[in-house]
Formats: sequence, C-alpha cells, structure tokens
Amino acid sequence: MGEEVWVKLRIKKARKDRVEFQAYFHENDVLHCLHEESIFKQEENRWYYFDGEHIDSKAEWERNEACWCGKGTKFKKCHGKS
Repeated sequence: MGEEVWVKLRIKKARKDRVEFQAYFHENDVLHCLHEESIFKQEENRWYYFDGEHIDSKAEWERNEACWCGKGTKFKKCHGKS
C-alpha cells in the first residue's frame, strides 16, 4: 500500500458546533475524498473534535485547477484526461 498524500481541504458548511468538509488525498495515483460532518465541543474556550458522520462522496476535481498530483499542470491536461 502506498503513502497517503493530503492535497486539499474544502469547508462546505460551518455553523455553531458543526463543520461539513471534504478532505482530498491521493494514494497509489488514485484521488480519494473524505467527506464528513463533524461535531465539535467547546471546553474552557477551546474546541475539540467530538464525533463525525461520514458522507458518501465521489472525489471530484475542478477541470482548470492545478492537478492534485503536483506536476503543476491543469487537471484536465493531466489526470483529468478521458
């Protein structure tokens, strides 16, 4: 199994004690997405991760973004080729 390389964090929604996010990583030249709604608790003016619910989500990358592999080319001209 290859090494996971985390490449992007996208905050979808944030309200009170909940944050919905998508965290992207690649492993063995395949892009993956961890999509979760997390619950945080505040104790003594600090926030701590309490729990989260996984959301099924496909890893999607914008065509004109720099490719997630780090080569410096646009996704559509690199891993986004059909």
